[in-house]
Amino acid sequence: MVGLFSVLKKCYLARISFPLDGHHPTGRVGTICVQRIFLVLSTLFAPARWFRRSYQQTAGAEHGDSNWLVPATGHELLGATHRRQLLRQIWDVVSVSHDAYRVLMLQPLQRYANLVQQLPASESHHHSYAGGMLDHALQVVIYALRLRRQHLLPPGASPEAQSSAGERWTIAIAYGALLHDAAKVLVDVEITLRDGRRWSLLQGDIPGPYRVQYRRGRDYRLHQVTNGLLCQRVIGADALNWLSEDPDVFAQLMYAITGYEHEAGIIGEIVARADRSSVAKALGGDPSRAFQAPTTSLQRKLAEAMRYIVREQLQSKLNTPRSPAYLTDDALWLVAPAVPNQVKAHLLHNGVSGVPSQTTRLYDEMQAHGLIQDTDGKAIHKATVAIGEWSADLSFIRVPPQLIWSGDDRPAPLDGTLTVVGAVAAGEKESASAPSSEKAPAAPAAPTNESGKPEANSVDLADTSSAQSTGNDDMAEMIALLTGGEPTGGEPPQSIGRSASSAAPVEPNEVSASADEKPVAAEEGPGGQAQDDLGQAFLTWLRTGLADGTLIVNETRALIHVVDGRYFLVSPRIFKRFAHQMVGDESAWESVQKRWERLKFHDCPAPGKNLHQVSVQGPNRKGRKLSGYLLKSSSHVTPRLPDNRHLTLLTEPATSKEDAS
Repeated sequence: MVGLFSVLKKCYLARISFPLDGHHPTGRVGTICVQRIFLVLSTLFAPARWFRRSYQQTAGAEHGDSNWLVPATGHELLGATHRRQLLRQIWDVVSVSHDAYRVLMLQPLQRYANLVQQLPASESHHHSYAGGMLDHALQVVIYALRLRRQHLLPPGASPEAQSSAGERWTIAIAYGALLHDAAKVLVDVEITLRDGRRWSLLQGDIPGPYRVQYRRGRDYRLHQVTNGLLCQRVIGADALNWLSEDPDVFAQLMYAITGYEHEAGIIGEIVARADRSSVAKALGGDPSRAFQAPTTSLQRKLAEAMRYIVREQLQSKLNTPRSPAYLTDDALWLVAPAVPNQVKAHLLHNGVSGVPSQTTRLYDEMQAHGLIQDTDGKAIHKATVAIGEWSADLSFIRVPPQLIWSGDDRPAPLDGTLTVVGAVAAGEKESASAPSSEKAPAAPAAPTNESGKPEANSVDLADTSSAQSTGNDDMAEMIALLTGGEPTGGEPPQSIGRSASSAAPVEPNEVSASADEKPVAAEEGPGGQAQDDLGQAFLTWLRTGLADGTLIVNETRALIHVVDGRYFLVSPRIFKRFAHQMVGDESAWESVQKRWERLKFHDCPAPGKNLHQVSVQGPNRKGRKLSGYLLKSSSHVTPRLPDNRHLTLLTEPATSKEDAS
């Protein structure tokens, strides 16, 4: 009878195959009959159903272990009450027809559920329970579809083109969200069947009761490049063929699911934001979970590094003027990007692998693990700190105090005020690692304007909004940490007006001169820096930043790219960044540029011309041109990365020192 019940249940679940058109009476009668028979047998054999389920759930008891999981169909897994609610939310936001939803969304979701079964999304981080991977994927799909509503896609297209292609972009974003972690079931976990066999999902669906454990020493990024193996299995050949009819959509989707974030365009950006939202919701902002993670995980290493930096290096300066850290009743405020770069340097110095080279990615990791608190998804907070007569406008990350101090050892809060004035996204500019308008009396060496406020702290926000994050330029603190020394003059990380040569010490193996080797009577430029040193100091800063990864290459809004096998320096922004960070006066960039040109480490495109031009051809930017310097091989700064495929060197030289941004 139980077998008969199963057959009729399958008939009922497959009732969609009956014609359901109201004008087809045979189909309606057949469907109604199957429904009524199923309801009667459900009532009669409910005890048998309960017995069978109980038996399956305790099937491992005879082996002394009750942790065996029983495979289920994708339909059954999605039938859980909370998942039905998630499916309803997907239907509400997907904005496609019912037929398109059933074929393009529901069927891939069922195939995904059938694939991942009750596997957890992580070992001890977010969604680390049976079925967590499926729940996480559904949540990311919902967040991604909500974010998609904020964009007109494809970018820059006409309204007619956006209307006709909109559904394809919507479905591609949903697929990117669904598959972003899919291959974890292939490379991160080991599946053991009850008969002792190891099972890989490359062999097919799990055939019987199983257990799961995470592999030790796994590569935390391998699943990204492996996601493509499951693409057709989940999405289906017909849907993939439909997406491939639009090359831009298909390319961005493939790049997004395989971890090529800078080629993934808007799809990759939306999926990444949706993933962070799901993780943050699962963690509930509880930073203590970071110390429960495996000791080898990046999450645990980040938490330990932040605790060490604050307690051992910053606590003695806490809540003092020009301090890198301020503690209020509800949060610990760390100056950004100086302190995050100290954390990164500490991890690199201790040989920790997997540390994001880009500061914005570091913020993403911290947000995802609940180590910093954001505002509407924005990691950087603008705030004004006032202590007595001293005050300054600073950029901060906001850290839960319980991450650093566990109880009675927590220091007293700030004897002053800290007023938040706004927040910016991690990808935008934290306009300074220093006060942007310090109101206390300026240091004697800092130039002042007529009102008595330091000019060194002024920042051209229009320029920095399109430039690389200043988090990549806090070289004094970075080098001091990596070499075991102290920052020049003992100033806190946000101080500016430092000499370029002292802020970026020359490496022992570099063929370059330090400030001490120059004539004492050398002409001085802005901020007291000897101008004869500026070109060499810039070269040292460039070499050091490329060597330790604090200057990013070939990424969106990077100031350095590889073109024609050589480094291409975007001008004038890279000189403005150096002048702002290392000299303390952004307006000194022209002096830096002139001194750099005198070194003759760049290739001239024509007599009397210094700047080359490149054209930019990317998913979201086409037809733009950049001007900059192309380094000679004799500069001894050799790229270790391939050419940026989005940039093409043009033959005609640039006519202006300003870039075309």
